[in-house]
Amino acid sequence: MSASDITKAHQVLFDEGMKVRKAVLGAEHVEKSMGAVSEFAMPIQHIVTEACWGAIWTRPGLERKTRSMINIAMLTALNRYFPCVSLCVLVEWLSGLGCGGFVMLFCAARFGTVFK
Repeated sequence: MSASDITKAHQVLFDEGMKVRKAVLGAEHVEKSMGAVSEFAMPIQHIVTEACWGAIWTRPGLERKTRSMINIAMLTALNRYFPCVSLCVLVEWLSGLGCGGFVMLFCAARFGTVFK
């Protein structure tokens, strides 16, 4: 593979990642947050968008709702609450998980931390 081919592959993953990111989080939120990223932090945003949103969230096998619930559970179990979990919770609330679903999700996630 040439350097040009690798650059194109990275760009495809980034572009697909931005599509998914906007679909999940809302285009307005993504555009606002990307607009506020410093020049120093922009390479990290590219990596996250390419790897997480482009390479992982575009893979077949899980619905987006399931992926989001897995993220909430993992972030909760790792005590990584804000802002990641709050954003994921908002997305799930808007997609209809509901209060009872959140109670079960957080109980299951916290159960895993009991055995540290």
